[in-house]
This record gives sequence, C-alpha cells and structure tokens, in this order.
Amino acid sequence: MDFLIKRRTREILIFSLFFIAVFSYSYRVHRNTGYFTWKSEITSDKAGYYCYLPATFYFHFNPKEFPEGIDRETGYGFILDTVKGKVYSKYTYGVAALVSPFFLGVHCISWVFHLPRDGGFSPLYRKAINLAAVFYLVLGLWLLKRFLENYLKEGVIYLALVLMVLGTNLLYYSTTESLMSHVYSFFLFSLALFALAKFYTGRKKFGWFLLAGFSISLIILIRPINIIILPFLLLWDFKSGISLADRIRLAWKPGYVIAFLVILFLVFLPQLIYWKYLTGNYIFYSYGNEGFTNWNHPRILEVWFSTLNGLFLYNPLVLVFVAGMILMIVKKEVNGILLLVLFFLLTYGIASWSCWYFGCSFGQRSFVEYFSFFSLPFGFILERTFTAKRNLRKGLPLLLFIMLTGVNILLMSVYDRCFLGSTWDWREFERLIGKTGRPYRFRYVKGFSNDLENGIISAPYILSDSIRRSGTYSIILVPGSPPCCMHSLPLWETGNSGPSRVDVDFWIRKTEDPPFKIHIACTVFKNDSSVVWKSEETRFLLMKAGAWFNTGKEFLLPENFPRNYQLAVYVRNEDTKKCFLDDITIKYR
Repeated sequence: MDFLIKRRTREILIFSLFFIAVFSYSYRVHRNTGYFTWKSEITSDKAGYYCYLPATFYFHFNPKEFPEGIDRETGYGFILDTVKGKVYSKYTYGVAALVSPFFLGVHCISWVFHLPRDGGFSPLYRKAINLAAVFYLVLGLWLLKRFLENYLKEGVIYLALVLMVLGTNLLYYSTTESLMSHVYSFFLFSLALFALAKFYTGRKKFGWFLLAGFSISLIILIRPINIIILPFLLLWDFKSGISLADRIRLAWKPGYVIAFLVILFLVFLPQLIYWKYLTGNYIFYSYGNEGFTNWNHPRILEVWFSTLNGLFLYNPLVLVFVAGMILMIVKKEVNGILLLVLFFLLTYGIASWSCWYFGCSFGQRSFVEYFSFFSLPFGFILERTFTAKRNLRKGLPLLLFIMLTGVNILLMSVYDRCFLGSTWDWREFERLIGKTGRPYRFRYVKGFSNDLENGIISAPYILSDSIRRSGTYSIILVPGSPPCCMHSLPLWETGNSGPSRVDVDFWIRKTEDPPFKIHIACTVFKNDSSVVWKSEETRFLLMKAGAWFNTGKEFLLPENFPRNYQLAVYVRNEDTKKCFLDDITIKYR
C-alpha cells in the first residue's frame, strides 16, 4: 500500500510539473501574437471550432448581435450571414464542447470582477483556450500512461511520453495551435483506450463501456474520418480466433449496441439541430468540394516525405514508431500487425484527401491524435533498447532517439505557421533549416517548379479546385487579369554571373474551341523599373477545349547584370476567354 501511495504521489508530481512547463511554453508562444492576427488563438479554422461558444452563450446564433466584422477579423473561420440570419461554420461543435468549461469559467470570472468580455473574444478567453489545450494534453498523457501500464514498465512509459511530446507535432498542436482539434482528439483517443482496457478486463464492464462509447462518439463528431478506429478498438488485444469471436459477440450484445447508439445520437443531436437551423436538413456535408478526390492516386510519398508538411521530414521520431510496429510483429507481440495496418490505412486516407497537406500545418497534423495508439510500439522499442545486454546497444539507439527529438524541437522553434514552398521545394526547406542556426549547404537556384498544391503561396491568384491537371489546384487566367507571376528572385541566387537562358514550361487548358493566345514574359528589373523585358505570344490553333496541353518558351538574356537585379517570369491572358494553368517548371541555365 505504501508503495502504491508513493507511486501515485510521484505520478501527480511529475504530471503537475509537466503541466507547468508546457503551459509556460504556451504562454511564451502566444505572448506577442496579438488578438486579431493570423497567429492568434482564435483565427481561421480555430475560429470555426470556437464560434459555437459565443454564438450560444452571448449571441443566440443571431449574426446581427456579433461584434461588427468579427468574422473578418478572425480570418473567416466562420461566416456571419446577416441576410439569411445564419452563423455558418463548416466544423462541428466537439472542440467547443470540450473547451466550454474553461469558457464558462472565464465568463463567471469576468462577470464577478467586471472584466471586459467582448462577446467571448477578450484576451482572458484566449488565455483560457491555451489553458484548456495544455490541460487536455496532460490529462490525455495521464490516461495514456495508465493504459500503457498494461504493457510497459513505468520508467519506459515516462520516457516514451516525454519523447513523444517533444519529438512530434503533438506539442505544437497543444501550444502554438491550441484551438485546433488535434490535442482534444488525442485526449479522447487516450480516454477511449483507457476505458476499453478497463472494459475488457475489469469488473464494472458496463460503466467503462459507457465511458468508451462517449469518447468514441466525440471522436467521430470532431473528425468523422476517425470512425476508422472502431474495428481496431474491437480487435485490440485479441490473440486467437476464439477470443476474436468472443469479442465480436460481446460487442454485438443488444444492450451494448443500443447503449452505444443512444450515446452516439445524444452526442450528435446538438450538431443535427445546428445543421437543421443552417440548411433545413438534419444531415449536411459542410466541406463542399473537399473530399477523398485522390483515392485512386493517393499522395503517399508526399504525405510521408514532402517538404510540404511531410510526416517523417518534420517529425523523424515517428520513424521509430513504425520501427516499433515492425519489431512487435517480428517478436510476435499482440497488436503489432493491427498497429501497422492502422498506420497504413491512416496514411491512405490522408493521402486520398483533396488537400493532403492540410494547409498551414507543422508536419502532418492528421496523425497527432493517433500517437496515443503509436505510443505502444514506441515504448516497446524503448524497452527493448534498455534490456539490451551491451551498453553500446543501449546508448546508441537512445542517442538517436534524442537527436530525432531535437530535429523536431529545432524546426518547431523557427517554423512560422506555414511552409512557403511547393511540394518538393528542398531549397525552401533548407532555408528553414538555416533559421535554426545549424550549418547547411547553400545552393544556387537552378530551377523552380510549382504544382500549385500549396494554396498558401498561390493565394494571390484565382484558383480552381475542380479543374486541375494534377494535385489540388490550378490557376484560372481571366481575360484582362493582372499578370500571373510564376516566380521572382534576385539574380545572385541563380549563380555568380546570372542565367543566360530561361526555359519556361507549363500546362494550359482552354475553355472554348476557337483559337486562343497568351503572353509569356521574362523580365529583369530593379526598383520596379524593367531593364530587360521579353515577351512571346503563344497561339493555340489546334488545341481542343477541355484538354490539357503542354507548352512553354525559351528566353535568352544578356550577361553580366548586377547581382542585385531581380528576375521574374509571368504569364498574361491576352484573349477574351479564360483558361486554366497548372504544373509550372522554370529552369535557369
């Protein structure tokens, strides 16, 4: 008994210190982000998750009662339609439900001490959001620790949890992006694993089942794609055909099925009512054209290794998680195959989504909540490391794990919310590494390619997400629109003497059959004044409307320009009809 008391006291002390450390870091991150900027706690997608709270407790879903222009100032994460009288958010209310105790706490404090509330957008509410994210992170880690006690030693569990937080983007989405859904889903995943472990082995089965059913319902509400965890939770820890059959029979007991469906319905009921208010229908797909449009050509390599939020590139420690799954399979450990199948299925789902890189992200954020599952193979490989007989076999892997964790910490310390490069833009990634103060090899720019996947760097253009040659977007060139500037850079970045030739290549698609023409231009300028300007008109006589056609131009440039001059290449639509542009490649020779 004394040992157990000491163990729980140590546990409380460790998690309390961890809470203080992470919240201090979160406070430091948000100290100078401002209140109505794109870096603040309530902006863009985060505002879409949050808007349910002020809409419910302050404005009764009446857009006319909201502060004027608040949807614009928070980055249009939600939209106030004063004509139809609707508050529109494409996100569900799940995150808002988890944040609501902290929101209501600030609401009461502000009322008692007469502090400004600003309809739920005052600074104190923003601090409460940061507190909520850290609270759910630490609570999720505590639940995960209790779950992992069924498989691993206590010391290994603590090390696995610390390295997992510091070595992945879980910390980033618990602090920097404290209102995104991932840390809240991570908590719910941990709760589901903890409750189901108790349900499968404990005496109070029905109570643990209800808790697991509640957490799973919220998981599905927040991100419906997470419904894929249901079969994995059902198959967790099964060791033979007999135990699997017993598990299935247990899950399909009428009492359990009815209880789960009732919980699921009650959790979704407020959302159904909101959709009815918004659209007149109880069921509504709010993501528009977004969906699994890449299902027949999933972007798996990009999801794992792309400079645009690649999982292993930004969070290399996750490679160890996968290695742990493989080692579990080799050692014939239970759940090894299950976890590897989950990892590949999750990868396929993310790689099939229309925007596979998920916008402004640090690494692949859709994996974050699944680290609760993947902590087991990570802990398994750590335990195998510590039980090795030779010190070298202990020390080298541990040193590697710490180094991989350090990569994530360094990148996170300099990352400015968005990657401003295309899918395989290694030079932009090298610039990011350079910001960390680590030495890297500077390379002259020999070319540039833009598949228009990254909507952030293509924001100045008119984009189409329905007609494209590849990937997510193409550019719409409207007649008379300003030049579409494909690329611009100082001449010194191309080499000591600058390029003597510029090759431009891209794909174009007409909308009508008559002849069509565009201008491709290459210019050298300084202070907005052109020194050299070359333009070529390209006519498309035989090209059919509705088909993609590859074209381009070669430009010869004078030599020995001053190195501080700028070089730019762009395209202008000189016709009376619009066209689509995609997959641009520029080479400097």
